[in-house]
Amino acid sequence: MAIDWNKDYYSVLQVPRFSSSAEIKASYRSLAKKFHPDMNPGNRSAEEKFKEINSAYDILSDDQNKLIYDNKLRNPSSFQQEQFRSQQRSQYQQYQQTQYEEFLKQQQRAKDSQGRGRQNERQLNYDISPWRIVFIVMIIINLLRMCTHRSLIP
Repeated sequence: MAIDWNKDYYSVLQVPRFSSSAEIKASYRSLAKKFHPDMNPGNRSAEEKFKEINSAYDILSDDQNKLIYDNKLRNPSSFQQEQFRSQQRSQYQQYQQTQYEEFLKQQQRAKDSQGRGRQNERQLNYDISPWRIVFIVMIIINLLRMCTHRSLIP
């Protein structure tokens, strides 16, 4: 259940602020019995009041929500500061997430371009035709003959 900060749940349950759990429970039971739709058939305002009492009890009966609500009542400025800090943290986390995603995209683009470069190298290696190989071998043989020919040796 989300806390509505504009409502005073203690006044809805008609108990003093920072009341104990037993006082809250006793007040809730008496008000719930008084405004229950079965006790007030066809009365819309009683039904709305019953819903409001239930939501107030849901907040104040849960220890964690009651603690948050009471802290906000005691020191509203620190609560606003904490909300601001948590908002900043979430914005920073979103920023980090986008930066990380961009980094991963750059890494993937680099891998893709390297892969394309390797494919191009492979294609260049396979572009050597058998006739070129024969021609290169003939040149090497002729160079060797020329080097071993006696007229070139002094």
